[in-house]
Amino acid sequence: MTDTSTIVQSLIQARKAKALSQKALAQKLGMKQSQISDLENGKRDVRSTTLIEVARALGLEVILVPRELLPVVSYITDGNRASSQEAQQSMYGSWREDEDTESDD
Repeated sequence: MTDTSTIVQSLIQARKAKALSQKALAQKLGMKQSQISDLENGKRDVRSTTLIEVARALGLEVILVPRELLPVVSYITDGNRASSQEAQQSMYGSWREDEDTESDD
């Protein structure tokens, strides 16, 4: 799956989660339903400004994340955390261990 198709799939999921039809989303954006259909089906090369506009209409924000932070962002957005404390231990465990072993001179 290409990066654009991943974004489009997220937009489709968000639209469906909000129980919006393609027509209702298009009306909200001042677009034609066929434009939303073409976007969702990969029938048109979509400009980044259009993706941002559609995302914002669905309550989402398109942001750039440094590639090395993607695992952390994915972890946070997956919603699979048992608790905030466990998440911190998972992400910062080695740092906390180093802090605990330092001696006060």
